[in-house]
Amino acid sequence: MLPISIEDIGFGKKLWNAVRDDPGFPAEGAFWIFQTDPDDWRLFIATRLVDEEGSRRAYSDLSPFLQRVEADAEQQLRIVLISPNASLFQALRSLFRGKNINGQRLTHTVLGGTYIDGAYIYEIR
Repeated sequence: MLPISIEDIGFGKKLWNAVRDDPGFPAEGAFWIFQTDPDDWRLFIATRLVDEEGSRRAYSDLSPFLQRVEADAEQQLRIVLISPNASLFQALRSLFRGKNINGQRLTHTVLGGTYIDGAYIYEIR
Protein backbone atom coordinates (compact mmCIF):
# COMPACT_ATOMS: atom_id res chain seq x y z
CA MET A 1 0.00 0.00 0.00
CA LEU A 2 1.29 3.43 -0.95
CA PRO A 3 1.16 5.96 1.91
CA ILE A 4 -1.29 8.80 1.49
CA SER A 5 0.53 11.99 0.56
CA ILE A 6 0.51 15.23 2.52
CA GLU A 7 -0.80 16.91 -0.65
CA ASP A 8 -3.77 14.52 -0.82
CA ILE A 9 -4.58 15.06 2.85
CA GLY A 10 -4.44 18.83 2.36
CA PHE A 11 -6.57 18.73 -0.79
CA GLY A 12 -9.20 16.53 0.86
CA LYS A 13 -9.33 18.78 3.91
CA LYS A 14 -9.78 21.92 1.77
CA LEU A 15 -12.55 20.30 -0.25
CA TRP A 16 -14.29 18.88 2.82
CA ASN A 17 -14.16 22.27 4.56
CA ALA A 18 -15.65 23.88 1.44
CA VAL A 19 -18.65 21.51 1.21
CA ARG A 20 -19.27 20.36 4.78
CA ASP A 21 -21.66 23.14 5.86
CA ASP A 22 -22.86 24.39 2.50
CA PRO A 23 -26.62 23.80 2.05
CA GLY A 24 -26.13 23.55 -1.71
CA PHE A 25 -24.10 20.38 -1.30
CA PRO A 26 -25.39 18.26 1.60
CA ALA A 27 -22.32 16.22 2.53
CA GLU A 28 -22.41 13.68 5.34
CA GLY A 29 -18.80 12.54 5.39
CA ALA A 30 -15.45 12.52 3.65
CA PHE A 31 -12.59 10.05 3.73
CA TRP A 32 -9.75 8.65 1.65
CA ILE A 33 -9.68 4.91 0.91
CA PHE A 34 -6.73 3.09 -0.60
CA GLN A 35 -7.88 0.89 -3.47
CA THR A 36 -5.64 -1.88 -4.72
CA ASP A 37 -7.08 -1.55 -8.20
CA PRO A 38 -5.76 0.92 -9.50
CA ASP A 39 -3.33 0.96 -6.55
CA ASP A 40 -4.16 4.50 -5.50
CA TRP A 41 -6.06 6.57 -2.95
CA ARG A 42 -9.61 7.78 -3.68
CA LEU A 43 -11.43 10.60 -1.90
CA PHE A 44 -14.96 9.49 -1.01
CA ILE A 45 -17.64 12.05 -0.22
CA ALA A 46 -21.04 10.86 0.96
CA THR A 47 -23.96 12.99 -0.18
CA ARG A 48 -27.66 12.35 -0.50
CA LEU A 49 -27.50 14.09 -3.89
CA VAL A 50 -26.35 10.75 -5.33
CA ASP A 51 -29.74 9.27 -4.35
CA GLU A 52 -31.82 12.35 -5.11
CA GLU A 53 -30.29 13.52 -8.40
CA GLY A 54 -28.02 10.73 -9.57
CA SER A 55 -24.23 10.62 -9.70
CA ARG A 56 -23.80 12.75 -12.81
CA ARG A 57 -25.78 15.67 -11.40
CA ALA A 58 -24.07 15.31 -7.99
CA TYR A 59 -20.65 15.65 -9.66
CA SER A 60 -21.95 18.71 -11.51
CA ASP A 61 -23.09 20.20 -8.18
CA LEU A 62 -19.59 19.56 -6.77
CA SER A 63 -17.88 21.39 -9.65
CA PRO A 64 -18.00 24.94 -8.18
CA PHE A 65 -16.34 23.69 -4.99
CA LEU A 66 -13.58 22.05 -7.02
CA GLN A 67 -12.93 25.37 -8.75
CA ARG A 68 -12.89 27.15 -5.39
CA VAL A 69 -10.19 24.84 -3.98
CA GLU A 70 -8.33 24.85 -7.30
CA ALA A 71 -8.42 21.08 -7.79
CA ASP A 72 -6.35 19.84 -10.69
CA ALA A 73 -7.59 17.20 -13.16
CA GLU A 74 -5.76 14.33 -11.45
CA GLN A 75 -7.33 15.19 -8.09
CA GLN A 76 -10.79 15.48 -9.63
CA LEU A 77 -10.50 12.04 -11.19
CA ARG A 78 -9.88 10.47 -7.79
CA ILE A 79 -13.09 11.76 -6.19
CA VAL A 80 -15.86 9.23 -5.64
CA LEU A 81 -19.31 10.46 -4.63
CA ILE A 82 -21.35 7.84 -2.79
CA SER A 83 -24.75 7.58 -1.21
CA PRO A 84 -24.88 7.85 2.58
CA ASN A 85 -26.80 4.57 2.30
CA ALA A 86 -23.77 2.75 0.83
CA SER A 87 -22.69 -0.15 3.04
CA LEU A 88 -19.14 1.20 3.44
CA PHE A 89 -20.41 4.58 4.65
CA GLN A 90 -22.95 2.97 6.95
CA ALA A 91 -20.21 0.84 8.50
CA LEU A 92 -18.02 3.92 9.06
CA ARG A 93 -21.01 5.80 10.48
CA SER A 94 -21.73 3.03 12.98
CA LEU A 95 -18.12 3.25 14.19
CA PHE A 96 -17.47 6.99 14.18
CA ARG A 97 -20.69 9.03 14.16
CA GLY A 98 -20.59 11.84 16.69
CA LYS A 99 -16.92 11.34 17.49
CA ASN A 100 -14.12 13.81 16.82
CA ILE A 101 -12.18 11.78 14.26
CA ASN A 102 -10.49 14.32 12.01
CA GLY A 103 -7.39 12.57 10.74
CA GLN A 104 -8.35 9.11 11.99
CA ARG A 105 -6.50 6.38 10.12
CA LEU A 106 -7.56 2.79 9.59
CA THR A 107 -5.38 0.01 8.25
CA HIS A 108 -6.08 -3.62 7.41
CA THR A 109 -9.70 -3.47 8.57
CA VAL A 110 -12.94 -5.10 7.46
CA LEU A 111 -15.92 -2.74 7.46
CA GLY A 112 -19.35 -3.61 6.13
CA GLY A 113 -17.95 -6.76 4.57
CA THR A 114 -15.29 -4.78 2.70
CA TYR A 115 -11.58 -5.14 3.37
CA ILE A 116 -9.85 -1.77 3.70
CA ASP A 117 -6.11 -1.61 3.20
CA GLY A 118 -5.99 1.97 4.38
CA ALA A 119 -8.29 4.89 5.17
CA TYR A 120 -7.91 8.49 6.27
CA ILE A 121 -11.13 9.98 7.66
CA TYR A 122 -12.06 13.64 7.97
CA GLU A 123 -15.59 13.39 9.34
CA ILE A 124 -18.58 11.05 9.41
CA ARG A 125 -21.97 12.53 10.30
